[in-house]
Amino acid sequence: MRKTDKKREQLIVDTLNAVCEEALDSQLAGFRWLTHLVDYQRYPQSLQLLCIVDGDHPDSEHWLRERVTQALRAQGIAISAAQCQCLSEATYRRRYHSH
Repeated sequence: MRKTDKKREQLIVDTLNAVCEEALDSQLAGFRWLTHLVDYQRYPQSLQLLCIVDGDHPDSEHWLRERVTQALRAQGIAISAAQCQCLSEATYRRRYHSH
């Protein structure tokens, strides 16, 4: 990973941590955690933000998508709404951790 990629990675992690803390502090219904996937060879198009929620909470999912995209934009990282998904932990494990 190049030095600029490491800086971007740290900025993304710090930004997502702040959103995560905000969601936890507000006891956002269904919220569990946030993560991201990125291939820095294809950055920023490859950046995917994953919001893990438990149950059906459309208002929480909307808040998470909006807050994540706003927080990243404030750091100069413009992403499309399609790059931020909300999914259950079971779906996350099936998609991203299947063998």
